[in-house]
Amino acid sequence: MTLPNRLGRFWLILIIPLLAWLSYAVAIRIVNSIDYQKDYSDFVPFWLAGNLVANGQSPYDTALWVDGYAGNGVGEMIDHSFLYPLPLAFFFVPLGMLPLRAAHVLWVAATLFIILGVTLALPLTRESPKAKPLLIHLLIGVIFFRPAVLSVTTGHISGLLLLLLVGSLFLFERDKPFWGGFLFTFLMLKPNLGAVLIPLLVIWLLRRKMTHAFWGMAFAGLLMLTAGLLYDLHWLSEYWQVGSGKLAQTFGFSPTVWGLAHLTCNQQQSCVLAVGGVAAIVLTGLVLWLLVRFPHVTPLNAFSLSIALTLLITPYIWTYDQLLLLIPIATIIFFFSERKGGLIPAALFFLAVDFLAVFLLVYNTGLQVEILNGFIPLVILGFALYSTRRQTHPPSSEY
Repeated sequence: MTLPNRLGRFWLILIIPLLAWLSYAVAIRIVNSIDYQKDYSDFVPFWLAGNLVANGQSPYDTALWVDGYAGNGVGEMIDHSFLYPLPLAFFFVPLGMLPLRAAHVLWVAATLFIILGVTLALPLTRESPKAKPLLIHLLIGVIFFRPAVLSVTTGHISGLLLLLLVGSLFLFERDKPFWGGFLFTFLMLKPNLGAVLIPLLVIWLLRRKMTHAFWGMAFAGLLMLTAGLLYDLHWLSEYWQVGSGKLAQTFGFSPTVWGLAHLTCNQQQSCVLAVGGVAAIVLTGLVLWLLVRFPHVTPLNAFSLSIALTLLITPYIWTYDQLLLLIPIATIIFFFSERKGGLIPAALFFLAVDFLAVFLLVYNTGLQVEILNGFIPLVILGFALYSTRRQTHPPSSEY
């Protein structure tokens, strides 16, 4: 083992417990500030779904859901059943077996640990020596990144989705497409994101002829489907009824092209569909053109483009889902760092995104809905398109 490797392992052994302790300490403070009778928490539905499954019950049963809220001293209840695929509830069974507050602390700590860990891992795993000095800028940026703050304080699953994406990205970069495809298929645990993001990545996989990834995808899909059906033969139809109803209630109010079209069209539904549809088609066309035309798009760039586009065109997301933009933001920062005179833009880019989020929050407060946050993935996508195009090579004759 070389000296640098020994030093690297020493710092890793030191940093992991430190991050875990810091995450747990912050999580205790956050959760202790929550009054479940008055404060709505996104974690409660996930915990309750895990609790019901742990007791052999259905998270789609409205009566059991209402009783679960009442029996655990939880006040505000927005939805009357679980809004996600049944296999996601299986992930929360261990937490569902714990008291609500203790489980909540562990979940917030895990989310914070994932966010900080991913922020550290992205520059440290790059081959370019110019990426590693940017670690401090990424850490400062993510601390003030509003989607990251919301992901931690609301207890949503954005951190889990980020972990799946980064894990899959690393596997593709290490030429392990089977496991890369296996891992990112679990994004279907949140179908409003997975149903858009996965097909975009499939286009890239087809262009790169990574056929082994499809076997991994099939294995993961079959695993989730079988696990759900073994527990409840009717879960697909039950989930479809719940999910389609939620989409109808929230369409046009999310920070996407559909939300921005909703504002532009003064809530006229036909106009929203036309303006939002045209915007989605144009943006998708630009991304697909890059993924298809240039076969040497790297995994990092392919993931960045797909994530930014997904967060723009999917019909139903919220600001905490924009935590996934951490990957394209880091990609853009790495791109700037490689260019002559690009050190200052690289150092300031994340802070500029943080400022944009705060600036938009001022205007979103007046609207009482965070539609204007759709400009954040739009800006990121623009930079991602530019940086990817600058780094691609002409099509190879072998393709």
